Amino acid sequence: MLGRVASYNQSTVLLAEYQRIQSRTAQAQEQISSGKVGTTYADVEGKAGVLAAAKAHVLETEAYAAAAREVEARMSFQDVQLVQMGALAAEFREALGNAVASNRAEGLMETARGLYAQAATILNTRVDGVYIYGGTRSDTPPVNAATLDELLAAPIVADVFDNSTLAPTQSVDAQVTLESGVLASDVATGFFQMLRDLAVFDTGANGPFTQNLTQSQAAFLNGQFTAASAVARDLDTQAAEQGVRIQLLQDVIARHDDRQVELNKFVSSIEDVDVAEAITRLNHDQAAQQAAARMIAQLQEFTLLNVLN
Repeated sequence: MLGRVASYNQSTVLLAEYQRIQSRTAQAQEQISSGKVGTTYADVEGKAGVLAAAKAHVLETEAYAAAAREVEARMSFQDVQLVQMGALAAEFREALGNAVASNRAEGLMETARGLYAQAATILNTRVDGVYIYGGTRSDTPPVNAATLDELLAAPIVADVFDNSTLAPTQSVDAQVTLESGVLASDVATGFFQMLRDLAVFDTGANGPFTQNLTQSQAAFLNGQFTAASAVARDLDTQAAEQGVRIQLLQDVIARHDDRQVELNKFVSSIEDVDVAEAITRLNHDQAAQQAAARMIAQLQEFTLLNVLN
């Protein structure tokens, strides 16, 4: 009777050990398959809090980086268009210079109308349904006059701008908030004023501009040529300032990328399993599992013999 009790106790202990080994084997197989220590925070023992915080920082950094890249794309697009605006002002200055040099102004107003239409089209650009020069008022075309004649009909140049007075801003880091765009009125007020002044003169007592310039027309165009030079320089300066903002943004993005690499390495050091070590454990546990199975079988066979005897 005592032998039977002892055999039963041994069998129970061996079976419990077999189940523990079986559980460890399954865990090792899962770790080798997934490359991770486990699937829950409980699997990383005392590092759960640190891991959760690190993952939160990863998500925050990814969100800031995504926002910064979106802003960079929009600002880079605007940078190209600011250069185009500068080219339009330079083209107008050249047309004025040619008129003064040749003392002839045929085609000058047609050139002015074409340049205004191009500028208005640029400033009413939409990206993903958003007017990018509208500031915080991004659902309305920032320039409401499509032609030079409509600009001329406005009481003042400011009346053709419907953008907000505030440029949009975007947080691209916990400590960095940037202006993420420029306003149509900031870009083009000087250029539009110059074009409107030309149209006012053309329709006034000393107009229109035809072939040979009168003395008053030549004097006016000389003044406009000087103004056009200043406007072109201002637009070039705005493009340069936009380039500086883009460079700052790219520096922020680079910092985010570096931080993501560091954070992901840290998370990996906690989450990722040492595959070689896991394989060693698996081999050891499989051998132990086989040994335990043999011992259980032998014990069951021994117990059966006792019963038969």
